[in-house]
Order: sequence, then structure tokens, then C-alpha cells
Amino acid sequence: MRLLWNHTARLYRATALRDGFGEPVEAWLPAGPEPTGPNARPDAAWSGRLADQGAGEEQAAARRWYLDASVGDVQERDVLDVTAGPEAPVRLRVLSVARPAAGIRAHHLEVMAEIWEGEI
Repeated sequence: MRLLWNHTARLYRATALRDGFGEPVEAWLPAGPEPTGPNARPDAAWSGRLADQGAGEEQAAARRWYLDASVGDVQERDVLDVTAGPEAPVRLRVLSVARPAAGIRAHHLEVMAEIWEGEI
């Protein structure tokens, strides 16, 4: 399975902290172990959004990414910081996570993500 991964990604989660003045701030802290090599791959069949959404607010295009189970406990609204690979550097906001059924151990997770332009 290791041969399928062609990107390296680190998982971050927003955490509420207090700064030096006691004010609440949002900080992005690592939510999983430091990656030791490639651990992610985008869905190669993705060709972007082809439908005309019409007038109004346009949503960002979502893309499926496959992650090694070692990435950690991925949750919605987490950020994947892709640091190595053909599409790096890019930050992705997790929209949804597909996990295996309870009691089944899988070698990978599938997440739907969109490009995120915030700071970590």
C-alpha cells in the first residue's frame, strides 16, 4: 500500500487557546503524528466541477483524497497541510470523512476536501 501514496500531508486541528493577555485565540495544532513519508493521494479521476451553478455564491470544488490510516483521527473541519508531492504545497479543509464500519481495521481513509487558504 505504501507504493500508492505520492503526497505527504500533516493533519492540523483548530484549538481554542488564550494568548498572553488572556484573550481567546484560535490556534492550529498538529492532530496526528509527524509523517515519516508519503501518506496521501488525491483521486486521479477528478476533473473539477462541470455543472453551471448559475448566479449567486459559488461553492469551492471538493475533491476526494485517500489517506493512510496512520495520519490520525481525521475529523470534519481539520486541515491537511500537503507539503510534498505533485500538488504540493496546498492546504485542504476536510469536509467529510468515510470510515470503515465499526470493528473493521482499514489501511486507509477517504476524505472529501476543498482548498483552504488560511494560515496555520
